[in-house]
Amino acid sequence: MRNMSTPVFTSGKLRLMVAHISRCGANLEEMLAEAARAGDVLDAKELFGKFALDAIASSSFGIESNSFKDPESLFRINAMKLTRYLILRSRLSTIDD
Repeated sequence: MRNMSTPVFTSGKLRLMVAHISRCGANLEEMLAEAARAGDVLDAKELFGKFALDAIASSSFGIESNSFKDPESLFRINAMKLTRYLILRSRLSTIDD
């Protein structure tokens, strides 16, 4: 596993990811400013889940899915289905053991 993932995280490739993650950070900052102006209460888990998903989508797949402005994007919905399926499957496998 390490041999497969090591080439992905070279210093040069990490440097290329910074711009994508910074853009996601700017989207997060914009969303936080709007929420502060409106006086909204935010769910931290959901907020940073969207940020993490956007960072992974843009730096790994080149998909600009701004989950803050489009929470119902196809990429986000499918990613949520996949993670829920994997969590459920892992829980069920521990019951069988």
